[in-house]
Amino acid sequence: MDLQTWVSLFAIVASFGSLYVMLRRELGSFRAELKRDIADLRSEVKEDIAGLRSEVKEDIAGLRSEVKEDIAGLRSEVKEDIAGLRSEVKEDIADARSESRAASASLSERMNRLDDRVYLLATGLRPYLEQAPQVGGSGA
Repeated sequence: MDLQTWVSLFAIVASFGSLYVMLRRELGSFRAELKRDIADLRSEVKEDIAGLRSEVKEDIAGLRSEVKEDIAGLRSEVKEDIAGLRSEVKEDIADARSESRAASASLSERMNRLDDRVYLLATGLRPYLEQAPQVGGSGA
């Protein structure tokens, strides 16, 4: 090979060497930028996760307070309903007792009237019963 070919080959090798060095620098700077971008993205993701955590905690706290308020409201409604039912049952029992007393008094009054009538009937029939012949074993 002649000298010109060797020079051309050396020029090609040198240009590839300089291209390699240049690409290595570019890749190094690209890698550094990429690392910075990844670090930035990580910090953004961490911040977003922290923000979402706080939002979720706030939402859960709000829901807890709402549920507690709803439960308290339902408890008071149930207590009121139970108190109303108790008073209704007490009124119904009192009404049933008064009706029972009234029925007992009416029955007692009717029994007294029946006793009086039976007594009057027996008193009125006594003379007839005393005059009536005795039925039985003392006959003829």
